[in-house]
Formats: sequence, structure tokens, C-alpha cells
Amino acid sequence: MRARALFLSCLALGAALAFGGGPGRAQSISTLAAEAEAERAAKGGDAALTPAAATPAVTDAAGKLDLTLPMPNTTLYPGDALTPAVLADRPVSRNVIESGMYAPRTEALAGKVARRVLPAGMPIPMSSVTDATMVTKGVTARVVLREGGLQISGYATPLESGTVGSIVRLKNLDSGQIIVGEVQADGTVRIKMR
Repeated sequence: MRARALFLSCLALGAALAFGGGPGRAQSISTLAAEAEAERAAKGGDAALTPAAATPAVTDAAGKLDLTLPMPNTTLYPGDALTPAVLADRPVSRNVIESGMYAPRTEALAGKVARRVLPAGMPIPMSSVTDATMVTKGVTARVVLREGGLQISGYATPLESGTVGSIVRLKNLDSGQIIVGEVQADGTVRIKMR
């Protein structure tokens, strides 16, 4: 019972600070924290306790903060390609960058597609993107055999989908045999001689 009373009094105090502080007073907890930090710095408080002193800010030549992450310009849906044309670097807080769960650079998203809906103007979680499927199960793909100066190409039906670098099984359309190959960046499958 005592813990509940203490909780309610803290809740009432927080509400009074946030909503009843009068004009010009803080309206959110983050603003209150910033004001407390400024007061501590003005009084000559221990500089080691301030977050700014603990982690130096990354700045550009003009002295402005340079904390950016790639974000979509428009909402992207599952299967949409993440190309530089649909992405833009936008500023974010240090906490978001330090979490490490978001794509750090546009280059990290090259060749990826959205796995789920990516809202415009929001950082892109790495768990929300996947490699583009270059070969789709049941859709005829071009297969290429290259050994020395010899090159033979044909068509086969993949028995499984695959991304660049994955090994897939295919059924040769001419002979009906099952062959195995590696998916290439251009969408072909490279077959090796045994």
C-alpha cells in the first residue's frame, strides 16, 4: 500500500512539472532533463557526469552535428528495391545510431529489398531488409557453364529460390536432369563441371 502511495505521489509530481509549470516551462521529460543538465553545468557540476563529456560529438568543419542514417523518401513495401534514388541521409539522435540496429550507410543497403513496410522518414532496421531474390522457384532461369575457353548456356527450372551467391538445384529443360549451380548477380546460374 505504501509503495502504491509513493508511486501516485511521484506520478502527480511529474504531471505537475509537465503540465502545470506555467508558460515557458518544460512540457516533456526530455526537456526537463536538458534543463537539469544546463543547471548542473551552470553551477560547475562534475563534467564527467554529463553525456556530452562522456561521448564527444562528431562534428563537421562548421561545428554542426553530423549524425545521419539513410531513410526512405517514400513508403516502401515488401519487395521494393532499396536504391540510392529512394533513400536520403537524414539527421537522427545519437541514441538511435548507438543502438546499432539500423542500417548505418546507404552502401549497406545495396542489393537489398524491403522485407516489410518501411515508412518514409524513419530509420531502416537491418531486420526489415533482405537480399534480393535473383532466381525464383519455378521461373525459368538461364544457366551458364564456363570452363577454360568453353562456354555453354541453356535454360533450366529452379527447384528453389535463391539470392546472389546461394547454391540452388535446377531441372534441365532439355534432359530433365537435376543440376546444381551458384546464383550470379546478373540473374544467371553458373554451373561447374564435376
